[in-house]
Amino acid sequence: MADESSLRAKVKTWMSTKESLESEMKAFSDILKSQGVGMGEPLVDEDDFPRNDIGDIHQIRNARGKIRSLNNDIKALSEKIHGGIEEIHRLARDTQSTDSNPTPSSPNVAPSPFARVSEVAKGSPADSAGLMDGDLILELGSLDAKKFKELSQIGDIVKNSIGSSVHLKVLREGSAVKKLELTPKQWSGKGLLGCLVKGLNR
Repeated sequence: MADESSLRAKVKTWMSTKESLESEMKAFSDILKSQGVGMGEPLVDEDDFPRNDIGDIHQIRNARGKIRSLNNDIKALSEKIHGGIEEIHRLARDTQSTDSNPTPSSPNVAPSPFARVSEVAKGSPADSAGLMDGDLILELGSLDAKKFKELSQIGDIVKNSIGSSVHLKVLREGSAVKKLELTPKQWSGKGLLGCLVKGLNR
């Protein structure tokens, strides 16, 4: 578990750095907003003179350059974060399969659900994954009932798995355990999943 713990610490550091870069980029974006320009508008007129409706051209050029540079850094960090989370999930699965050694006298204990799904919107990522209202979540990535403490853990997995497939195991009323693949992403509706997830009182 040392490798997984070390990797978790790295991912947290990358996430913190990414948040700092995003805050810095927002500050430069605010500079452009205050000048009434975006990233693409020309700063000079057809005679190559500075536009008279713009204040500080040097400040705008500097802000644009910083935004481009920060955006590249953020993209690179996002890729590292996604890769790190996927590796954490893999290590957790490997550890789980290595550590599980049931004895003949101890039958397999059914996993406990820790959250309930509701209000699955049609056409949403949750709907596409096959989730249904009332599904009880048993596993989400490396998260299970033993590790679950608060809903923010689910939010962190979702936010840092945008565009990536996440292993999901649910218990559905009247049927067996369902294994699904959920891909959080932006869609036409609200949120990254298109459903509500509430923790179960245990």
